[in-house]
Amino acid sequence: MAHLAVDDDRPATEVPTRSRRRGGGRTIGSGLTRLIAVAALGAIAFGCLIAFYGQEQEGAGPAGPRIAARPEWTANGAAPPMFRVEAPDGAAEPPSHEVRLRRGGGRQDIFVFGDVNGDGPLARLALNPRGEANASASPFFVVLARMAADVGRSVAFAAQPAALLTRLGVFEAAEASLRRSGGGASKCVGFRYVPGAGAPDDAGAPLAVAGFICAGSDPGGAAPSLQESAACLIDGIELLPGVDDPALAAAFAERDLRQTTACVDHAMDTGARILRKSLDRGFSLSAR
Repeated sequence: MAHLAVDDDRPATEVPTRSRRRGGGRTIGSGLTRLIAVAALGAIAFGCLIAFYGQEQEGAGPAGPRIAARPEWTANGAAPPMFRVEAPDGAAEPPSHEVRLRRGGGRQDIFVFGDVNGDGPLARLALNPRGEANASASPFFVVLARMAADVGRSVAFAAQPAALLTRLGVFEAAEASLRRSGGGASKCVGFRYVPGAGAPDDAGAPLAVAGFICAGSDPGGAAPSLQESAACLIDGIELLPGVDDPALAAAFAERDLRQTTACVDHAMDTGARILRKSLDRGFSLSAR
């Protein structure tokens, strides 16, 4: 019987070379697939994180500007005047008067006394018939900064507001320093009307008032305090004859009877003003 001799010294458990190569290929391919899958999952997770962060930024970003947004006021030269304001002491320039209307309703009368491009005495007064629904919602400093910016000023300093008595009601007022771009700083007093502070029935006041009054950057000579000047400016607001607004007419008629004010001249002149206005309107004091 013939025998075949097989010369193979490899252990019985050793895998042939071709088999090892095939098995190693399958191992490398499987590891590469896992690596690609992990990288894809990581990219997807990173993309989701970026998208979420972007949405958070978009949701939080506009909230600030919306809160501080100012209503849209448009100058209207055809609107008839409703008020007259007595010029404050030291006002050399005739006042400028502008009526602004707001889309959806609302009127604002702006009076400016003085040269906005100079460092002399300056006053700005804003009157809102029918008041302002959110007049007291903004902090006092924000209101003052907006009024100052309207005439090219910035607020360098502002104290805490305190009560200011006027014949039109109780205002909140604060000393401030307003600086003109390229010019000096002026001592000022800013003020605004606080509905309901003077009396319980003031909450539905038909007129909102805000403004400021400033001395010159280098005032000379004796002058009344700025608080008194602010009260006198407010007391000097007059409703023009012929304005068909019963609520405003009643508010100013009640104002004429008040004697409590920080403006000394107006407090002493209350009786004469009542007599003069009564005669102008054709009323008889004995008939009241």
